[in-house]
Amino acid sequence: MKALASGFVLAGLGVLSGCTSIEVEPLTVRPTNICIEQNPKVLVTDFVPVVQRGLSDRGISSEVYTQVPASCAYRLTYVAYRTWDIVPYLSSADLEIWDSEKRRLGAAHYYLRGKGGLSMMKWQGTETKMAPVLDELLKNMPAK
Repeated sequence: MKALASGFVLAGLGVLSGCTSIEVEPLTVRPTNICIEQNPKVLVTDFVPVVQRGLSDRGISSEVYTQVPASCAYRLTYVAYRTWDIVPYLSSADLEIWDSEKRRLGAAHYYLRGKGGLSMMKWQGTETKMAPVLDELLKNMPAK
């Protein structure tokens, strides 16, 4: 009986914790400008501005394009998903940075396991969730 009760307590804690998974392949080059390829399927409205602020904080300018010009030396692609639980919140995101020869130079993945469970942390804003991801992705370029 004691083991069963302990199991329920552990299961409950797991649901409440809503673990976050972050996997990053840091960018190794130091671009001064990155072209962001607009993803019209992304409904997280503040996602691109958050990414642009993260880039700008490190001296990297960026522009958003529906179709990235061939003249861009670096291109950032992204996906971001939101989940609903009373209000929408960011539950998953991927960033990839490519050079003009289509070689991936860096990547980052953010995932809220179990869609956050009962954890109140799931409702944190996009910037709060993505700042550590961008910090790790751009760790070779210290913030200004």
